[in-house]
Amino acid sequence: MVMERAASWSACFTSILRAAHQVLDEEPKLLDDPFVVGLVDGSSADEIQQFVTNYNLPIMQLTRFSFILRNRIVEDMLKVKLNAPLEQFVILGAGLDTFAYRQPYWAKYLKIIEIDHPNSQEFKKNHLRKTNITVPKNVTFYPIDFELASLKDALTAVYFNANTRSYFSWIGVTQYLTMPAILSTLKTILSLPEGSGIIFSFILPEHLLEGIDKQASVYFSEMLASKGEPWLTRLDPVELQELLYNLGFKKVIYFKPEMVQKQYLHQRSDQRTAPIYEQLMYAEV
Repeated sequence: MVMERAASWSACFTSILRAAHQVLDEEPKLLDDPFVVGLVDGSSADEIQQFVTNYNLPIMQLTRFSFILRNRIVEDMLKVKLNAPLEQFVILGAGLDTFAYRQPYWAKYLKIIEIDHPNSQEFKKNHLRKTNITVPKNVTFYPIDFELASLKDALTAVYFNANTRSYFSWIGVTQYLTMPAILSTLKTILSLPEGSGIIFSFILPEHLLEGIDKQASVYFSEMLASKGEPWLTRLDPVELQELLYNLGFKKVIYFKPEMVQKQYLHQRSDQRTAPIYEQLMYAEV
């Protein structure tokens, strides 16, 4: 008998650490997200305060700021993309992302499509209902197991308009995929109209890391492997940029840690630093 795959442990962990930012970190928040607090077990303010010592360990502080920064950058980039005609925002491996439920006024005309594994998506829907979070009318869910179907199949099923400019986010996913699966998704994006783009996170090889970033990389890769979610692919940012251009993307933005530090963290009195072990890249058709 084949055991049904459970909802993603990493998605729950990510959601809890994002809630910890709302509860523990100073103002201003890098991302205001009232919906994430209490969304899943372990993410209420009381539960977070109960384990405040653990959440304030340096490795946990670094990781929650990584999770918050990547969402903040995705959403800032979306707002920039709206300066040109944009009708569709697709969240690949959406997990427990809450953008669709706290969406600002400027996003309400977008078609927002959340694509994720069927079990993870059903888990999310159940928790949205439990916490009385309403799903806006401009949000569409599509469950897909990428081991059995392609992104192209999923987009066809949700009446995705392949003839209009679209923006994709792909956060916290690439490390769990093989390189052929990553390339398949990138090539699907390349088939879309000029100006379409994808922003995605990736984990660096350990030989490029040191200090607390290397500690975080080792710790979380081992923990996730023990949960049945091993990291399969790590990417060198220089080689990744070259790959994206060689595939045919016309514009590539590498969100270097020093760039992230200057834009988002340099004025904070809590002296947080931009993570190095996980970084972001944007590629445009």
